[in-house]
Amino acid sequence: GILVVEKDGSQRIIKNPESLGQNWLSSISYSEGTDSFYGYNAKAGVYRINVVTNQITPVIGSDKVAIFKFDKEGSRVFALLTDGTLQAYDGITDKLITSAKVAEPIDAAASIKPDMTVSRKFVYISQPDQREIRVVSAATLTRGESLKVTGRPAKLALIGAQLDSAD
Repeated sequence: GILVVEKDGSQRIIKNPESLGQNWLSSISYSEGTDSFYGYNAKAGVYRINVVTNQITPVIGSDKVAIFKFDKEGSRVFALLTDGTLQAYDGITDKLITSAKVAEPIDAAASIKPDMTVSRKFVYISQPDQREIRVVSAATLTRGESLKVTGRPAKLALIGAQLDSAD
């Protein structure tokens, strides 16, 4: 389960749901927009961890999730699947909004795997073997132009105007 430690030092465990089986959640991150944590497991998918209601619920129950990210507002959760399909989920209801094939399948044996980051308008996906960064509309999941780079992009970080601007 998940250990929750309050400011006053009190502690409690939120039990894992049965759908996790013997797996556990890793890569836990916090979404300020939904006031929830998200945990990921390569064999079980993406789960929402709500420390207020003491519940862990599946958002994307799949062993095909390679990467997941959410937008800053918490309105959408994005999952890049191992077959190159990008899925967008509603950040409140966890319902699938849309899905599109945007990248090549991810080679499980690759030494450098794709990474992803999300701005208000775009989803950026690194494609190390193609030496590019794919630019995908966050609203429609349609591919825009790819940004060619000289190296093999491994990690992406988003800084700048699109983090805080409504434009």
